Amino acid sequence: MILVILGHCGIPAPFYTCIYMFHMPLFYYISGLCHKRNGYSDKSLKQISQKMIKRYIVPYLLFSMLGICLTVIFHGVYGLMEPYSTQLANYAIGIILARGNLDYTGNWGAVWFLISEVCLMGMVYVIEKLNKRFRCLAIVLVILAWPINTLLRHLLSTIWLPFNIGAALTGLLIFYLGYLYAILFNQRVDNLCNDKKINNTVIAIIGIAFIIAGVFIGLKNNTIVVFANNSYGNVGIMYVSSATILVGITTVMKAVYHCSISCFAMFRAIEWIGRNTIPFLGIHGMTIPISRLLSMKMLCEVKWYTLAIFTLLIDSIIILIFNNVRERITGGRQ
Repeated sequence: MILVILGHCGIPAPFYTCIYMFHMPLFYYISGLCHKRNGYSDKSLKQISQKMIKRYIVPYLLFSMLGICLTVIFHGVYGLMEPYSTQLANYAIGIILARGNLDYTGNWGAVWFLISEVCLMGMVYVIEKLNKRFRCLAIVLVILAWPINTLLRHLLSTIWLPFNIGAALTGLLIFYLGYLYAILFNQRVDNLCNDKKINNTVIAIIGIAFIIAGVFIGLKNNTIVVFANNSYGNVGIMYVSSATILVGITTVMKAVYHCSISCFAMFRAIEWIGRNTIPFLGIHGMTIPISRLLSMKMLCEVKWYTLAIFTLLIDSIIILIFNNVRERITGGRQ
């Protein structure tokens, strides 16, 4: 989430290129990493639908409505240049189709990911149901997901696939990469040898090597991935570079975690941001213009790092207040 904010605040190259190699694939990867084995296989479509509505669709609609209200009220700050009727019509289309383009979703455009995640989870549900009887077919569907999206992009070059289905198709393989990585670590990698310190050192070295390899491949080929616009450049290079970085990051973090759980106390703020990813995703685009005004008023210039710091601070204050009010109203219930 921090990388998303840095990317949207105009961090310069080559950091921008590096972030855009893997920051959106990382969301899908973490979804797979945290997915319970066969988590949907014994659940009904109704149960899954209720879960997806509560977790993704309700926040998507709330943040979209909030974005429209703020844009209309503070149209000068949020850059509403066209007549209200034209712009609001575009916003209505953007919300219905879950488009990530700023022309259609304004400064709350990042919430497109929530609907894409719903599509992805729908695909996972179908695959897990098939996996019970038709395992080979399920595996084939996972492997063919991104070629199908690539084919659709060529055949329907002038037609926008609704709900960011294209991003979900491309992210499906990355989702299962995270899923398989979690299974591999739980079963095998922790048992390299009897000495835990040697295990952690070897795991960390492997992880750092993967990160360096992924960054080198991505920077050399200028691999910029924009899932919101269903744009991936060379898809093969995108998968190779992002996958190596994602595996590397997970490997290093696993080694650090086993090395000393107590050292994660310093990362509590980052953990808190992680737990509040959806609110940060929903409001950071709305607060970036406000941060830009604050930077100009207080510092007389706008730098990407001051913009990011102001945005993180404003978002954190808003989310802390919201969480506190919600806990008081609900008595701590989610």
